[in-house]
Amino acid sequence: MSMKRRSRTAKRFVRSGIPSAAIILPVAFFFSVLTPDATKPNAMINLAYVGAVVLALAVVTLGIGLIRRPA
Repeated sequence: MSMKRRSRTAKRFVRSGIPSAAIILPVAFFFSVLTPDATKPNAMINLAYVGAVVLALAVVTLGIGLIRRPA
């Protein structure tokens, strides 16, 4: 995999990962207590963990890309 292709893939991941996580996290909390009589979250709360991992990976990738950016 060439450096240019890897850079393009990383950019695409960061550009889609951060907004996706911003959507996934609140959706997970909303759908985990959708029923009015819910006293604890259901299995949809696991989607929040997925969103958090996507957000963390995208932000770390962005940080690495900003540090390694040529002058």
